[in-house]
Amino acid sequence: MEAYLARSYETWRSLSEDHQKLVTNILYMHTRVSAYEWDWEQFSIAYMVFDGCYRFLSERDRIGAPSHGLRISTVLQHLGIQQNLDWQDRFVKLRNDLFHESLWDTGQPGTFASDTAFYVPIFLKSMNARVITAMLGYKGKYPTTCWWSLGQSSF
Repeated sequence: MEAYLARSYETWRSLSEDHQKLVTNILYMHTRVSAYEWDWEQFSIAYMVFDGCYRFLSERDRIGAPSHGLRISTVLQHLGIQQNLDWQDRFVKLRNDLFHESLWDTGQPGTFASDTAFYVPIFLKSMNARVITAMLGYKGKYPTTCWWSLGQSSF
């Protein structure tokens, strides 16, 4: 953990003031995901975190995705993080439905959703944890561990 904190701080200090603010906001919002009551709220905040990570990486590392739907794959590939296309596709579909049509898992936010929708914010937050860890320069095993499981992965 000490190596991660030292490396992350070193990376953060090397950034421009604008990028320091962006990374600080990403970290703050990432810690707030679980504070929201509803699964769709947690998902919304977790997706905001991912979008912030994408913006940071697109500016710092000059990565780009030809479409919004390919951003997750682009980021994960760039950082060497495992992909799970089924879950990644679910993230994008639920995001598009929620952000563009105010639908959560084909229904009204705050009403019953499927088991899949229940797990989505958990797995997206877990994926984001690996993205944040890798984008801040940590080279340990954690960023490459499975993010679509309820099990624990230690540093």
